[in-house]
Amino acid sequence: MDAVSMLQALGFTEYEAKVYCALVRFPGSTGYETGGHSKVPRARVYEVLEGLQEKGIVYSQTVDGRQLYYPQPHGIMLSQLKERLSKTADALHGALDRIASDSPEPQFLVFRQKDQVFSKVRRMCTEARSKLLVSAWPEDLITLGPDLKVAQDKGVDVYVLSYGEVELPVHRVFHHSVTPLQYLQVAVIGRWLLVVGDVNECFIVQISGPERTVGLLSRSPIVSFIVAQWIYHDITAMIYAQEFGSRSGLELPLEKLAMLQRILEWKPGDPGGLVKLPDGAPSVSLIFRQIEQRLNANPMLAREIGGLFEFRILGEGGGVFHIDLRAGQIKLEAGPADSPQLVLEMSSDDFRAMALGLLPLPALYTPGRIKIKGDIALAGRIQHLLRG
Repeated sequence: MDAVSMLQALGFTEYEAKVYCALVRFPGSTGYETGGHSKVPRARVYEVLEGLQEKGIVYSQTVDGRQLYYPQPHGIMLSQLKERLSKTADALHGALDRIASDSPEPQFLVFRQKDQVFSKVRRMCTEARSKLLVSAWPEDLITLGPDLKVAQDKGVDVYVLSYGEVELPVHRVFHHSVTPLQYLQVAVIGRWLLVVGDVNECFIVQISGPERTVGLLSRSPIVSFIVAQWIYHDITAMIYAQEFGSRSGLELPLEKLAMLQRILEWKPGDPGGLVKLPDGAPSVSLIFRQIEQRLNANPMLAREIGGLFEFRILGEGGGVFHIDLRAGQIKLEAGPADSPQLVLEMSSDDFRAMALGLLPLPALYTPGRIKIKGDIALAGRIQHLLRG
């Protein structure tokens, strides 16, 4: 695509794009000369130049009685255009949200780009009038810190539940302990982000990477209340755990612990518990070759992940493999690792399903189905290791 076509894609007319490109190449031209350089009919070129001046894209000077035209430097022009387009897109987003909210039925809007998701979260922070409840992981909360502070400074009650330690510029931050199960959840489905504004709008977000972010926005009061209750109960559980967890005699009876375990447990032999791999799903060995190729093509990703991983894949087509990404190296070999930092053991089918993003979440709640030991925090990086 040439420069004229790309300018047209940004909203220029064909004549405007041609005139601007001509002035970039021949700055200080007269209108007559610009018509010749741009191949725009001279009967139209002055009209086009006048329109571009009104938009601030072209300016003119009179020198020795001649009116000469100059382009706004393209770096400045594009920055200003990008800012205007961004503001227009945000305003349009809000306008369309308001139109959707006028529907008599509760609306569920889907956002599929990370920048769109966080733009909406920031608007929820600025638009909240009374209460703002947020549940997320530290890396996302740090990004939202300034917006949370803006909400707090204007009198909104802000409550934040963080899965891990984080410092934020707001008063009410509660730190949720992170279990191996939750790190595995991040490895399988990505991070989650929950936002509730004034208990009448909620946003449920799954963040699996820059290209794999999905947000579900609801203005249904009952859905918003349920998500608010979810965050409330998590905060309550953490406060009770901190206050009473160190006291003796407060452990749950074994039968109640077993009952809680069974609520979400989904064994391979249960209906729906089996992994269903698509035809042509890659083998375990091919998955590891693909991981190696992806890491070699993106050394920066390898450095970000880091660590020494050992995978013990059970069943047909399995084996033991290790991946060493310490000190900037990329080393993937069959066989056990020497003092691995993280060991993951699972069946061949479950591993292949996890690599494809198809592992059912209840698999994580089935005791013994997936075993993990070592530096549990590294488990949260398995997703980036398997799928980039």
